Amino acid sequence: MRTSLKILAVALVISFGLLLRLACFLDWRENSSRYLFQNDPILTTFDAYYYLRYARDLVDGKYQRIDELRVLPRNPPRPFPPPLLSAMTAVIAKISKASVDWVAALLPAYLGILLFFPLYFLTRPWGSFFSSMVAGLVGLCSPYYVRRSSAGWYDTDCGVVTLTMTAVLLPFCVARSSGRGRMLWLACAFVHFLVFFMWWDQAPEVTTVICLIPLVSSYLFLIGPRKKDLPLLAAFVLGGFLFMTLWKGISFWERFLHVIQGLFLYISKAEAPHFPNIGLTISEQVRVSFEGLMA
Repeated sequence: MRTSLKILAVALVISFGLLLRLACFLDWRENSSRYLFQNDPILTTFDAYYYLRYARDLVDGKYQRIDELRVLPRNPPRPFPPPLLSAMTAVIAKISKASVDWVAALLPAYLGILLFFPLYFLTRPWGSFFSSMVAGLVGLCSPYYVRRSSAGWYDTDCGVVTLTMTAVLLPFCVARSSGRGRMLWLACAFVHFLVFFMWWDQAPEVTTVICLIPLVSSYLFLIGPRKKDLPLLAAFVLGGFLFMTLWKGISFWERFLHVIQGLFLYISKAEAPHFPNIGLTISEQVRVSFEGLMA
């Protein structure tokens, strides 16, 4: 009975989070001429139609190597493998026989509520069931996160926060386990890194840093370096290096260093030599005053 009540409580919290993300349908129904075009929803982000077009190409079997619709300065190749968001949308559309546009519109809401699980399991060892439920509920109800994971916000944003929190959770699982269990959790962390890398395809350097920092911190401060772990650690690092080199080529590491430098200038909002720093024009990256943060 107690387990049933816990499952019911989890279901209610997740359902509430989903309701918040689908509430916009009330406006869509009342103002269909503004939100729908030929009975398909109009997506609400700049990047949405980039991923949606690739999803349509996958559904129609037209995902070729050359992207014939992007011609400046020349026809660039389509990404390979396809962006994970586009591939997921295409698979769901094929299985459900639903419109690709509607799948794209609804998918962010269902992916957004997955944040509950890493928050719940991350806080569970340090508190009660109730405190973990509160952590999951607060995460799902964060206004800015609700906005960026609601129906229509078809972008990688709806999965980035969940994958980031999972990147924090898995190293803790590695540290708390031992023997074969530790190897299993370490393998999960590596698989998670691959999924995150394919999901946030526009920022591979950022995903690498996000996944590595918790893993290295867990090893140094929770597990503690041991001599017998050095061969495994070296194999893990070398394997990751070889995997990325074979997948992306040696030029990936040159671009990696160049992008890291560019990201530092971008995040620090340093003055660019010829044009204003573009980071100043993106809402979630603007420096907020203390008064604004409290508001």
